[in-house]
Amino acid sequence: MTLGLFPLHVVLFPDSRLPLHIFEPRYRTLIRECWEGGSSFGIHLIDHGHLYPVGCRATVVEMVEEYDDGRMDIMVQGTGRVRLLEMRTSDKPYAVAEVDAMEDVAEPVTTELQQQCIDLYHEVLAIAYGSEGEAYTIRSAEPYLSFKIAPKCGLSLDQKQHLLELTSERVRLEVLHDHLSELLPTLRKADLVQRIVRNDGYLPAIDSDTTS
Repeated sequence: MTLGLFPLHVVLFPDSRLPLHIFEPRYRTLIRECWEGGSSFGIHLIDHGHLYPVGCRATVVEMVEEYDDGRMDIMVQGTGRVRLLEMRTSDKPYAVAEVDAMEDVAEPVTTELQQQCIDLYHEVLAIAYGSEGEAYTIRSAEPYLSFKIAPKCGLSLDQKQHLLELTSERVRLEVLHDHLSELLPTLRKADLVQRIVRNDGYLPAIDSDTTS
């Protein structure tokens, strides 16, 4: 398929939503065409001048606000991963490329691994976001659970891109499981410090696993 490209210093995952402020004329044209035509475009990470070949198709799901000077605030949603094949010559003001859809290899994922990742993820949400984290909770395992929890896992840009490029849901969950397991002890300690501060220097009652 052929897609217009919107290189950004972000990684978009399938099914994730991302607010964008569009100000460059070429991308205002791209977004306008996609919004009015119901088509999609490609969001690919660009970092230090390097455009990564694996990105995510995106559709505009909401035109939040349009300004008199042509700028716009939009909400986009990832729909599926794509790999760049070649750039195309075009009369469009934005880059156009031939892309191919990326699919996962077929392999089983255990319910145990899924549930472990969900439990770790929910603990991170509770510590990092408090009650606001409830908006991001996962009720049950989903076909692409890894992409559901990745945006709120504290991953670096490189880690997000690596996860996007993996074609195994099992491997992605294993990567996230290891990452969350390493992240949680630091979050627990930071949370404990804040709880002591909030209690005027007194050590509050804590669960036995908080100090692990």
